[in-house]
Amino acid sequence: GIVGGAVPLAINPLIGDKAAQAALSSGVFKDTVSACVSLTTLPEDFTAEEWTTLLMLLVTKCTQSDDFQELSSKLENKEASRLSTEMMSFWRNRAAKNIVP
Repeated sequence: GIVGGAVPLAINPLIGDKAAQAALSSGVFKDTVSACVSLTTLPEDFTAEEWTTLLMLLVTKCTQSDDFQELSSKLENKEASRLSTEMMSFWRNRAAKNIVP
């Protein structure tokens, strides 16, 4: 669980109203608070669950960054364009085969 004294008052769901509402509705918020608290302990004392939670939180935060979203959009658009070109070529070739006996 969360150690009460290690959590700043503003994000402590036991004290702050907004933090309590966020803790009830957001698993990411709970994981963020737990990960921040776990970083106050020695890494050797982390459990496998704490390492996994920390890793998943970092992955979640990284995938939500603007740079990553922009790169993802560019790659998706590039592949969609390539696929569209290939599909048009396929259908043109198929139509040509149907015309020429």
